[in-house]
Amino acid sequence: MSQGHILLSGFMGSGKTTIGKMVAKEIIRPFHDLDEVIEQMSQQTINEWFQLGEVEFRKYEKELLLTLLGFENAVIALGGGTLSNTFLLPVIDMIMKQHTLVWLDVSFEESMMRVKQGHHQHTRPLLYIGIEELKKLYHARQITYKNAPIRVSAEQSETQITKEIIHYCTMIHLQK
Repeated sequence: MSQGHILLSGFMGSGKTTIGKMVAKEIIRPFHDLDEVIEQMSQQTINEWFQLGEVEFRKYEKELLLTLLGFENAVIALGGGTLSNTFLLPVIDMIMKQHTLVWLDVSFEESMMRVKQGHHQHTRPLLYIGIEELKKLYHARQITYKNAPIRVSAEQSETQITKEIIHYCTMIHLQK
């Protein structure tokens, strides 16, 4: 299995949390959802953070991600914008070398459908910016997601996505 942490990236609604839990269970590793850790540690919701300003949120996000990376190997669901966090730029190469980054690729339409059907609509601050702005954000973030060495289509069954991630992570480990 992959050395280091397995980091799941992708746009909101790509399934990072759901798939992350499934992968962690299969490979017997802890699971952490970065947004949930931020909320637990700070006692503030993601919406409250964004009301304070995205810059402050991104600084705290970087701090907590680097803290998590110092703990035992786990599966970590990153926030949808974590890879776009400019505060992470100085350490992103180190993260990519020491850990396995997976992009859960989902179309904008599928993402929006999942988010609207999900239970966590009220916890997603970006849903309030409007559909055109969300499309722009989606396309801008695709650029950073494409840096992930592993891309898995998130538009297949959860079981298949989980199997693919485990397969790719195993193959990467064998190549090292």
